[in-house]
Amino acid sequence: MSRRRVPRGGGLQLTRAADYAVRALIHLAQQPAATRLSQVDIAAAIDAPAPFVGKVMQQLASAGLVTSQRGIGGGFALHPSAGAATMLDAVTAIEGPLALNACLSPDEGCGRSSFCPAHQVWHEVQQRVAEVLQAATIGALAAQAAQTAAAAGIVAPERRSDAAGDDDATRARATRPPRVRARGDDGLSPRPRGREIPGGLGRFRGPGECHR
Repeated sequence: MSRRRVPRGGGLQLTRAADYAVRALIHLAQQPAATRLSQVDIAAAIDAPAPFVGKVMQQLASAGLVTSQRGIGGGFALHPSAGAATMLDAVTAIEGPLALNACLSPDEGCGRSSFCPAHQVWHEVQQRVAEVLQAATIGALAAQAAQTAAAAGIVAPERRSDAAGDDDATRARATRPPRVRARGDDGLSPRPRGREIPGGLGRFRGPGECHR
């Protein structure tokens, strides 16, 4: 008796690009005003591949949600007005207008929409999804993320890496052997420079040292 294959989940799922767009905007909104981050920094903060993040950020820039600057000190920054932007703005910047089903797409028509009983259901579901996304602003989500991180004692990825570097430097200094200064035969006075010349003729001194 063969077992019936159970379909895997994933239907009606948001694309990874739209998910990364929302994460990136929230992260940028947590930074001080006009702070620019490279796509590598953003990728590390949102757990995403840097090349993919670069493409997503360019789409957000085209939609006016972030600003971009090339060269040294460049990167991506949240647009000054994007704090009031919503998750719906982020999703549509990547995906285009919501279309839960082909019959709801503004670019496609459906001859059955006037009498299909499912059409109205699809329309209502899509409208509710849009309302929920529209109510979630990037600024509010960033504030919520900061409060959650503070309560949990979570450090931002950039600061965590800096702290780790400081710890490594501290450990290196602690394990570095102490410098021992050479002493004379009496164990107290510094040992004279140069080397002893056999025959009691004194010491051979290096260049720049005067002979007495």
